Amino acid sequence: MYQIIDFAKLRHASHIIWDIDGTITEKDVLSQEVTAKIINLALSGVYHSFVTGRDAAWVIEKVIKPMSKFYNFSRVRDNLIFFAEVGCVMVTFDPTGEIEQNIHPRVKEHPLCTNDREIREKLRVLAWDPDKLKRFEGGKAPSPPEEAIYDANRLGYLINRLDSPLCYPYIWSPFKKAFATFEKIRDEEGQVKTFDQTPYEEIIAKVIQKEGFGDLIATEVVSTAINIVPAADHMPLGKSWAAGGAVENIQQRKLGSQSVLDTVIDRTIAIGDGRADLDFTTPYFPPAVASKLQHSTIPIIFVGGEQDLPQIGSPAGKLRDNIIIRATGKGDLEYEYEKELIRLHSAKGPRVVSVILDFLKQWDYFRPF
Repeated sequence: MYQIIDFAKLRHASHIIWDIDGTITEKDVLSQEVTAKIINLALSGVYHSFVTGRDAAWVIEKVIKPMSKFYNFSRVRDNLIFFAEVGCVMVTFDPTGEIEQNIHPRVKEHPLCTNDREIREKLRVLAWDPDKLKRFEGGKAPSPPEEAIYDANRLGYLINRLDSPLCYPYIWSPFKKAFATFEKIRDEEGQVKTFDQTPYEEIIAKVIQKEGFGDLIATEVVSTAINIVPAADHMPLGKSWAAGGAVENIQQRKLGSQSVLDTVIDRTIAIGDGRADLDFTTPYFPPAVASKLQHSTIPIIFVGGEQDLPQIGSPAGKLRDNIIIRATGKGDLEYEYEKELIRLHSAKGPRVVSVILDFLKQWDYFRPF
């Protein structure tokens, strides 16, 4: 089910940076088994930072609310930090337990946040716009040329294929505050199609360049969407930036400024299932901070498949060296009695995460700072 790549690289962990989609959730449903173990680790003093490209509303509805139903959640919520829109929006709890949302100071005045030159409107017309579509509540299937599509929140809409936008396989996400996202349209089961997204990324990039934001706004292709992200110092604010922010947050807000940033990095591991999650392993810090650090990488437990990794020998292939444990993908057959169906239950995602957490806890790898 999993393979330990290098025992020598296993180290004590006091802070875990988590991906969410496909790592602690399956089809937008939070894994109860993994959640119970996360809360158990938090009770022993381990901090958890959850980083996703999803919007804060989705994080609250699909992750925080289900997690809050677990026994002892109220005792550990200060050890749980949620970063929506890849670190641009932090979701935390006030002393009474009320949920708070805060946009990162670095992006508050960014053109994507302020909608400078109406850039968001000029982008959203490239995809299906939910504000201009009729909702589809299910029932009788629509007749051509009408068709039902679904967004990432499983909301249904009716579209007319004869009046398609340039980026017709996508629907605009109206919930993002700092990012902008073209979500792949989904079927009723929440599944997306696999296709080459490059032509659509190029269409989006041309609009960004035309409006004069080429140095301030970047595109990021992920398996389920094309993200339009803020850039600073010519670097897209992705999961490398979010990882650096998560580590600094633990140092400054949770442990106090007297704690050494190097120690926090050394006691942090990441867990994810996609190519973008490998960026957790190279956290970004401002040059003045980075120059003083002895540690610059974070090891990752990878629970995706080989197809989710960069090719060996490619520019990003070197990040594979930071994987300490990975899923083998070898699963078993599962029989669905009601459907009289036999299918392969692959060993990826939350299923593997749960087993790996058990192994690491058994060997006392989790300890508080």
